Amino acid sequence: MKILLLILSLTFSSLIFSQTEKDIPFIGYFGGYGNYKNLKNDSTGYLFIPNIDTNIIVFISKNYTVYKMYDRQSNLILEGDIGGRIYTDYCKRFGKWIAYYPTTGKPKVIGYYYADQPTGLWKYFYPNGQLKQTYSLAQIQTDSFTLTCKVGLYEEFYETGQLKINGFYQTAWDTTTIKIYNFDIGDFKDTLIIGPVSKPFGVWKFYKENGELEKEEEHQ
Repeated sequence: MKILLLILSLTFSSLIFSQTEKDIPFIGYFGGYGNYKNLKNDSTGYLFIPNIDTNIIVFISKNYTVYKMYDRQSNLILEGDIGGRIYTDYCKRFGKWIAYYPTTGKPKVIGYYYADQPTGLWKYFYPNGQLKQTYSLAQIQTDSFTLTCKVGLYEEFYETGQLKINGFYQTAWDTTTIKIYNFDIGDFKDTLIIGPVSKPFGVWKFYKENGELEKEEEHQ
């Protein structure tokens, strides 16, 4: 059976990918595919409407470092670094990326990427600008693949700023699920493997909105 390992997705951390990809609506190609519309091509960069979403406008600087995305009302909804690199006619995320609430212009998500893989410190915010959630991601390399795991301190807050959850993650080897592309069926297929997964450890504390400690959970 001929298979190609294309997308790796941990069962435990699947919410990480769905959350970041939803909030960071990156479009990696510019030109070369489908029915896109060029708006500008000058010494500053490329401005175009990608065919897969006619409600947004994308700008890529001429030196391939700055990436910006706008809605049709010219509100900035996403910006980040594409590392000064171009791969034929598409680009990848490198460094710091920020998604914005279009109505207020305040940050919605701040995170980091390396070659399109989320890594480092990630922060989520409420519409009022208050920090909602923060955690760190690490790329764990094995002999055959790389997996993304939560590591270190995790904190979650109420909209008032009061701490809601506080705890730590560590990685451990356990059964997890990855998606591999199977050419025989022409689709991705879930496959169980033994690999690194994120697990809570130590004492996790949960607080009420008034600051009172609600409960503690201890994880071995």
